[in-house]
Amino acid sequence: MPESFYLIFLTLGFFIGIISLSKTRRSFANTLFSILIFIISAELLRKYLLSEGYSTLSYLLSILSVSAQALWGPGIYLYTSALIGEKSNFSSKEFKYFHHFLTSFLILAVIKLSNVNFADSQSDPSTYGLTSLVLIVVVRFGILLSGIVYTIRAIILLRKYQQQIKEFYSHIEKFKFLWIKHFLVSSLLFFSLVFVIPFLGIETIFFSDYFLAIIILISALYVVRQPQIFEPISVLLPESVEDKSKDEFSKKGINQKESETIYKKLLLFMEQEKPYLDDSLKIGDLAKMMDIPAHHLSFAINQYSKLNFYRFINGYRIEEVKRKMSDAKNILTTAYECGFKSKSAFNRIFKEINGCTPSEYKRRISDLK
Repeated sequence: MPESFYLIFLTLGFFIGIISLSKTRRSFANTLFSILIFIISAELLRKYLLSEGYSTLSYLLSILSVSAQALWGPGIYLYTSALIGEKSNFSSKEFKYFHHFLTSFLILAVIKLSNVNFADSQSDPSTYGLTSLVLIVVVRFGILLSGIVYTIRAIILLRKYQQQIKEFYSHIEKFKFLWIKHFLVSSLLFFSLVFVIPFLGIETIFFSDYFLAIIILISALYVVRQPQIFEPISVLLPESVEDKSKDEFSKKGINQKESETIYKKLLLFMEQEKPYLDDSLKIGDLAKMMDIPAHHLSFAINQYSKLNFYRFINGYRIEEVKRKMSDAKNILTTAYECGFKSKSAFNRIFKEINGCTPSEYKRRISDLK
């Protein structure tokens, strides 16, 4: 691998990390993101030093850089939590994630410092004893396995959050999380492939270098094009209402009869007032209009319609579009008038409900006339 490759991407990585830390409104998410990028950059720095002939310095730096990789998996999970607003600062509970790093650091420090020859600035891993080699392999595979597990946990956390959003918002297009999805998928691919490839007898060095460079490049592109994505999403979600077991009525502080009354009142309100025409409608807004606690209203929707708030409101919007469609000159304009904010969301929801596109549906009703 050419020296310029390492120099370019390690410089870019440190530059991105510094930019993230220097933001005026620096958040916990920014700090975690910078740490993750610095960890990648440190590994590229180690390999750059090795390619330039600084073998001992690179060897010693590997104790820190390889150990720091044990923070990559937990860091990704914490970063995802911070980005969606679940964590706003570093608490004492997060210290448990450091045991990966400390264990790796102590093992590598003992092995590598006891095997480096400072007199002639040479280090020869081939002189390691069997126990040392086994421990190094265990540490490296442990780091990769930790990365896989924590990245999967981060993906599950993000998916759960996206489902929760649908309980309280009628539009979720601004919550696509494309950046974090790309970041998580890239990281999971990296950990998984580097974990599996040695068993296939393939050299991982150049492969992993390219993959680390790709992660830095993706981060750089997003930093330049969409810097706001690194700010935490300021969405405060009420308590989850996913559990629909019978004892949930008592947990919500409401009995079944009251919940049923709320739902009937809601259906009447939807027909008469048509609040779904407001393209920014949220569960809190609707609850305020009806003078009903938001969690009671959300629970009634879940319990009796078997839908989340997002699907419930957009169902009304679709029906409104269908009522106006036969006389509509432009379907999309009608969709916007009925509360939709984007063409993609309208087309997707319409097809989910009716099994066909809006254009196909209009042709069908035209043929019936």
